[in-house]
Amino acid sequence: MAAIAGQTHDLVLAGDGYMLAQTAKGTTHYKKSLDGPVSVGFTPGSAGAYEVLQGSLASPVLPFRRAIWSKWSGLGQGMVAGADGWEKAQTLGKVNDLVALRPVQDGGALALAPASVSALVDATAATNSRYQYVTFGAVTLVSIGLRIYKSASPGTNSSGFVFLGAAAALVIGMAVWNGTVYVSTTTNLYTLNVTTGVLTASVTPTNRAADYIISFQGMMVISSGSTLLWWIAATAVWSAGLVLESNINSLEEFDGSLYIGCDSGLYKLEGQLKAKAPTTAPTVLDWFDYKFSLVWRVIPTPVTVNLEELN
Repeated sequence: MAAIAGQTHDLVLAGDGYMLAQTAKGTTHYKKSLDGPVSVGFTPGSAGAYEVLQGSLASPVLPFRRAIWSKWSGLGQGMVAGADGWEKAQTLGKVNDLVALRPVQDGGALALAPASVSALVDATAATNSRYQYVTFGAVTLVSIGLRIYKSASPGTNSSGFVFLGAAAALVIGMAVWNGTVYVSTTTNLYTLNVTTGVLTASVTPTNRAADYIISFQGMMVISSGSTLLWWIAATAVWSAGLVLESNINSLEEFDGSLYIGCDSGLYKLEGQLKAKAPTTAPTVLDWFDYKFSLVWRVIPTPVTVNLEELN
C-alpha cells in the first residue's frame, strides 16, 4: 500500500512513509523545543498563532538517519531504530568506521562510507615535494625524492604502497617505453626492475643525461636542460636534438601532441614515425616526420628603475 501523508504515515519523503517520534508524555505530537531558553523563529505581535521553536541554535542537532539493517554485517541489532540507537551502537564499537552514509543502487539503499586513513609509507621521503608516478600493468609506481614505491595490498601501514628501491640522486622523470620502466635522475637514464627495485644504467636507449622523459609516438623522448631529444628503436641512436632558448620544465602528451613547457614559453611537437624507404622497407619506421611550433611565449616583465636628475 502506498504511503499517504496524514493517513498511513505522518509524513512522506521521496515516496517513503515515516512516523513522528513520540514525546516523553506519550503524545503523538512532535517535539518543538531544544535545550535552552532562547526562542527561535518568528513570533507574532498578538497571541501565539504561529509555532515557535524554543531552544538555542547552539544546541547540537543530530541529522536524520535512515538505514537498511538486514544485510549490514557487524551492525545487527545495535543499529535498531530509536532515540539513541545510533549512539549506543557507536559506543559499543559497532559503527566505528562510520563517517557518513552514501547512496548506492541508484538511491535504493545506503552504504557506509569508510573513514579516512592517514597512513605514513616512509617518513624519510615525506618532506620531499618532488614526485613522479607511472602505471605499469597492474602496478602503480611513485617516486618521492630519490625513493621509489610500488602499489601493494595492504602495503606499509595499510597505505597501499611498499618501498621498492632508491636511486643515487633525485628522481626527475619516470616513463614506460617498449614494456620497460625508465627512471631519469638528470645525469643518468636507468631501467627499473619492478620486482627487485634494482636500477640499471640503460643500454637501449643508450644511457645519457636526462631530466624529463616520456613515451611519444613509439619513441622515447627526453629533455636535458634546454635540449629535446628522441630515440627511435629502428635507428638505435639519439636524435640531434632541438635546442630551445630556456630550460625544459615539463613534457605532457595531450590529444596526440607533445607539449613542452619551458621558462620562456609553451611549445608543441606534432609528428609521426614513418618509413624512410617506403618502397624497399615499408615496415621499418626509422624517420620522424614532425612539426615544432610555439603555442605561447612568456612576456617578460621589464626591470624598472627610478632615475633621479640632480641639477
